[in-house]
Amino acid sequence: MRVAEKIQLDAPTDHQLRVLFKRRRIEARLQQRVRVILLAAKGWQNKEIVAEIDLDRRQVALWRKRFLDGGIDALSQNAPRSGRTPTITAEVESRILEVTVHSTAKLPRPRTGARAPWPSIWASAPLPLAACGAATASSRTWRAASSSRATRASRTSCWTWSACT
Repeated sequence: MRVAEKIQLDAPTDHQLRVLFKRRRIEARLQQRVRVILLAAKGWQNKEIVAEIDLDRRQVALWRKRFLDGGIDALSQNAPRSGRTPTITAEVESRILEVTVHSTAKLPRPRTGARAPWPSIWASAPLPLAACGAATASSRTWRAASSSRATRASRTSCWTWSACT
């Protein structure tokens, strides 16, 4: 019969593990791993820990071994997963972020509406007419052409955007 390796914690490590375990905002799996180590440090065998925590025996042995090899940091790291390699590399992802978030390129002025395919932040802050020039004749005709007051009221920002484009 195999016997699991004993875990002996020094005072700072024990304190760090207890703080991690009692933290309110912590991943459930990390809290579970910390609990495995704390119970193992009390002298519990893997069979007893399995009954207490509802994990498989192999998982308990795995986290016990990883803790002995890598300490507290090893508990928060997952093993690399197999699978398809990502099609978007880190370089491509950073370039996409740079172009979309950090770019100062002039974007087309959107019209507000329920089915707008652009971020709602644009719809929440329409440009004043003074910022893009005086109201144009086309915007006046559009405003005059709207049939009901409800339509006119709901699309006020829409014609201000169209005046800027």
